[in-house]
Amino acid sequence: MDNVRPKAIGHAVPRREDRCLIRGEGRFVADVFPDHVLHVTFARSPSARGRIVDLELADGAAMPGVVAVFRGQDVQDVGVLNVNPVLEQTGTLQYPILAGSHVMAVGQPVAAVLAENPHQAVDAAEAVFFDIDEYDLPALPDGRLNGQWQRGDAGTAFARADHVVTATVRHPRLAPAPMETRGIVCDYDQRQDTLTIWYASQTPHRARSELARMLGVAANRITVIAPDVGGAFGMKASLYPEEVFTVWAALKLKRSTRWIADRGEDFLAASHGRGTGSHGRLALSADGRFLALEARANSPLGHWLPNSAAIPTWNAGRILPGGYDIPAVDITTTARQDHTAPVGIYRGAGRPEANCLMERLVDEAARATGLDPITIRQKNLLCPDALPHALPSGASLDSGDYAGALGKLAAVAGYGDLKADRDRRRMAGELVGLGLAFYVEPCGSGWESARVTLNPDGTAHVASGSSSQGHGRETAFAQIAADTLGIPVEKITVSQGSTADCPTGIGALASRSTAIGGSAVLQACRKVLDEPRRADHP
Repeated sequence: MDNVRPKAIGHAVPRREDRCLIRGEGRFVADVFPDHVLHVTFARSPSARGRIVDLELADGAAMPGVVAVFRGQDVQDVGVLNVNPVLEQTGTLQYPILAGSHVMAVGQPVAAVLAENPHQAVDAAEAVFFDIDEYDLPALPDGRLNGQWQRGDAGTAFARADHVVTATVRHPRLAPAPMETRGIVCDYDQRQDTLTIWYASQTPHRARSELARMLGVAANRITVIAPDVGGAFGMKASLYPEEVFTVWAALKLKRSTRWIADRGEDFLAASHGRGTGSHGRLALSADGRFLALEARANSPLGHWLPNSAAIPTWNAGRILPGGYDIPAVDITTTARQDHTAPVGIYRGAGRPEANCLMERLVDEAARATGLDPITIRQKNLLCPDALPHALPSGASLDSGDYAGALGKLAAVAGYGDLKADRDRRRMAGELVGLGLAFYVEPCGSGWESARVTLNPDGTAHVASGSSSQGHGRETAFAQIAADTLGIPVEKITVSQGSTADCPTGIGALASRSTAIGGSAVLQACRKVLDEPRRADHP
């Protein structure tokens, strides 16, 4: 039977998501307009820090169409966002919904206006008056994250080394800019006192549980739906103060509410990425054997911490020394809060930062010993029979032939010819180089859920706990189900990103949703196929 089963995996299948998107028929959060919805706008601080000596809301509240204006003390009882505790946390972690007595960063919301249309809300926010004394400075946030991993005696190894090379890397801080800005729409049901929240999120299930906890409401009163999401890159993985306020206001006023960030608001107040500075030393013997690694990484945090704030700092240390066999390791990572926008996960979240430092050190080692960059890597990479191998952080490298992979790369790329061409062009006065890097990263881990329903008419429905921001997962999950169930891919529907219709899941994070979410779909399909046999043989 298997040889006649219609195969969906490995064959070209048109992406089912694309048709509506290229025709402008997608549905994003900004396309949702509940009846009688109130529009939210924030008056934001132009100062990085200072005491609020005066805040006057009356002029804004008197503007046409304005229903309510709120300040920090109105939302002071809202709970604090959970931060993933992958690193040791010290100090007090702040999560200001609206500024209290002091502002802590440029762009921080100081007051919030709700009006009958967005233009009225913007006009009223501009009429809110506040005065900031920039010379009456608040104390620096004292939140801090720390990580340390050690193995062997690095100090002795450095003292006995024939060569010690160093490298310093500074990754510029950046502001992510997905095509769709942040946005949230709360559709309030007067009869049932419930909310359906349309939210541009990577993690709808986590958003629902966090909102329920922070606002002190039962989770069954909240439904979160992530419709089409126009990119995320990590910045939509956590709840923001503006989003929590919009939900709070809907419950407070018992009205539907809506906030769509403009591009300037995202540049100012959405979580930034990168910003890590790192310094490393590598000790090696005369023949090019790595003896010890010392690495120090320092990362920014901003004035409040998103849920995944610790992840970049954690990854910047925990994946070192990668695939290299280094007997002694001393790694320290630190992150401190400051008067800036929050810093969170973005496109690798600390993994590229760690690998960049390691590979810079290896290139410096090649120069110090006169060895070819590929040769010195092959000499020091873990052998296949040394795997699985536990890194100092406890992360495990399970299998692979790292040196063999580099050898194949050299052959396929024509490495010798590339070096000869580089040398010839340099002799002619050109500035030209040949770059090489080896990379092993932890991703595709964790758990995910899926529910598969096989219908009497031969169709099937897949509901995934994961979500998508343009990744094509609806198509991928349909392919996996079609291949496993043995039915045409056209007869399979897929839903995701809804706490009402889909099983609880983690969401779209860490390059894991197709690998782990797809595996959940595969397992669910196999259980569906196994049901008749299990019924006959209890």
